[in-house]
Amino acid sequence: MVLNLNLYNSGKLTNVNDHGPFNRIIAVYGIEVGGLNAIGGNSAVDDEFLRKVAQTIKILLNPNGKDIDQNSQLSAIKKLKEVDTLQRVGAGEYTSYTPRLDDGNYSGWDITNDSHSLTDFIWQYNLPGEPYKTSHDQITEVLEHLLHTLVRFALPGAYPEVFLLIDERSEKFRNYEKPILSGLLYEAAKEAIKNKVFDPSSYYHLGQDSYDYWKTVMVEYQYALTFAEWNYIKKYVQGGSLDPEWSDSFLTVDAIKNSNPLGHQLYEDYISKVIVKPSEDELEVMFKDDNLGTSNYIPDSTNYQLDSFYILDNIKDYDGNIHGYLGNNVPIGVISAYKYQGKLDVNNDGIIEAIFTNADSGRWVTASIDPVTGDFDYTKYGAGGTTRIVGIYQDPLVAKGLVEKDSDLDGSRTFINDLKLDNLVLKSVGDYDRDGYQEIYWSKVDNSAYLRAVMHSDGNIQYANYQNLEQMTDYLTRNNFIDTIKLIA
Repeated sequence: MVLNLNLYNSGKLTNVNDHGPFNRIIAVYGIEVGGLNAIGGNSAVDDEFLRKVAQTIKILLNPNGKDIDQNSQLSAIKKLKEVDTLQRVGAGEYTSYTPRLDDGNYSGWDITNDSHSLTDFIWQYNLPGEPYKTSHDQITEVLEHLLHTLVRFALPGAYPEVFLLIDERSEKFRNYEKPILSGLLYEAAKEAIKNKVFDPSSYYHLGQDSYDYWKTVMVEYQYALTFAEWNYIKKYVQGGSLDPEWSDSFLTVDAIKNSNPLGHQLYEDYISKVIVKPSEDELEVMFKDDNLGTSNYIPDSTNYQLDSFYILDNIKDYDGNIHGYLGNNVPIGVISAYKYQGKLDVNNDGIIEAIFTNADSGRWVTASIDPVTGDFDYTKYGAGGTTRIVGIYQDPLVAKGLVEKDSDLDGSRTFINDLKLDNLVLKSVGDYDRDGYQEIYWSKVDNSAYLRAVMHSDGNIQYANYQNLEQMTDYLTRNNFIDTIKLIA
């Protein structure tokens, strides 16, 4: 499994003044969740509701979810960030704001919308004075519109030929007189319409067969298809039905397979590789009637910046030596020279580690991030722990007598020298040869070579070898990880 977690960041709820009437933002997994202030006669969105939306994004884009292809999911999140995706969240409903939101009466509204990629709102229900809606209504509201956002801006990043939805803010779109639509999403939607699984008639007013029509139809179709595959239409949609838009005759996987096989293929081979079906328990803990329930959203405790330096004052090696030095002979510069390289799951146990390198000591660090507190536990340096100075290994070729120890051909010596020269950049991790051990890829700063570090199951290093571009490409291609090459090279 491949995992590079530099983009899997969970930000804190932050007050902002540069997003117009959206006065609070949570940046999570490539999406900015923006909450409307108290405007237009409506209450402000609750802080905890914004956290619930952010937590739902984390659940939907869980890198350890069943069937997830982590390379594809990472590409999807990268796309969300590249196109400045904003998930707007309001209170009540669109028509309850007076004056209307689009009438130019709210400072910063237009520039915020124009400078972000966005689609529908998510509305918080059951604020004071509003008609009552159930927790199931709220779950549907959140999931539907997050799925709209993900099909528009995330899935095309993972599978651009499958989800061909052109970004209207791009030069490519502006240069098209009439965008040409293709791809499996388009074909699956057409098949569903032909076989009376999906009824698009409510969107005819957009101009049947126009780009705007098909864009809307494909987004709505993908939501209904996904909900049907999850069996959530019966569970959460009011009345247990989306009929006539999605026919009640196609609420089971078998029925979808029979009459919309392209849709089932779209879900199985692509959607489910990026988006996780959220568990009912997770949803119903968050979204209870009357706006009760808790988000359980935990932001990253420290917003580490790539290539910045940090003090890890109590970090030890496996044997308990502070900073990896015997006794108290730690050079003063070592303590504050830990350069943050990113986050990944070193031993594929679902616990994320922050990775640091130290040019002063020539060593590197894995530091497990506690899923509850977001902090490091420096006591977990020994057996079973992954917050430590990573050990030094012996090059297997040295052990076999084929290479002289500490010579230019000694891979372990070269690794240490590259660390001391600050000449390595963290790239990705995965069990590429499927032998049960994670492999961490680094590149030299100039991309002249790539270091493949094979880890023990406890997160310590077994050995490492350098590969040139051809060797790295051949190795990953042979093991069917072609998409990983672009993450490394």
